[in-house]
Amino acid sequence: MARVPMFLLLLFVLPVAAAAQVYIDSPSTPGEIWPSGLPGEIKWRLIGTPDAVKIEVSYDAKQSWNLLVDCYPDVGHWTWAIPSGIESQQCYLRIHSKYLATCFYDYISTTTDFSFIITVPPQVTVRPIDIDEISSGECFDVTIDIVNRGGFEMNLWFDVDMYDASLVIFSDEENDMPFVLPPFGSMTVTRPFCIPYGHRSGDWNVKVMLWGVREEDGDYNGPRLFDSGWIHPMAVAVERATWGGIKSEGR
Repeated sequence: MARVPMFLLLLFVLPVAAAAQVYIDSPSTPGEIWPSGLPGEIKWRLIGTPDAVKIEVSYDAKQSWNLLVDCYPDVGHWTWAIPSGIESQQCYLRIHSKYLATCFYDYISTTTDFSFIITVPPQVTVRPIDIDEISSGECFDVTIDIVNRGGFEMNLWFDVDMYDASLVIFSDEENDMPFVLPPFGSMTVTRPFCIPYGHRSGDWNVKVMLWGVREEDGDYNGPRLFDSGWIHPMAVAVERATWGGIKSEGR
């Protein structure tokens, strides 16, 4: 009696990935910018019974693929240390569903149906903020000097946050500013940050960030292209809860 090869026997005992699907949630947008030399978080969802993934990237419009991680547990995200020195506008991501018990076999896979960009992150300098105290209902300006050290145009969002000692974070989303930075270009960008009436008083701190993708709900997605850290302590005082309260005093 002829012996059945072992790899054929294994195929009979492999789990069946019934109705399995793979969705890539990040990268999420055509032309999204991922910074070389910095971390970026890849996000996905698996539908079905697979419990692991293999992640690959192409830098040349899917002509070749580079393995990033294999047989990684399905936790929905993985932080990629993006290599330095890579510049490409033709990057694609591919994720395969797998089983931890049989990691030699790839099941269902999906690829981003758009290209994203990997390039050198911009060089950013935050100019000193010239006030240390502010009242609710007032605004102050935040200015950055920014240099594009790469050869691709950058579509960016200028985001500013504040937080207090209890780690309550406030974002002035209405004044978050989009701008375009040309290849190897430099510019100075200023945006206001406004404290709403009745805002919580106390000691706050300011942070400046740059992003490449802003969703319709106002949330940012994709890697953070710049983060200043908490750089400027500021005291916030409450004057009145509404503009009407200030007007009633004849101011």
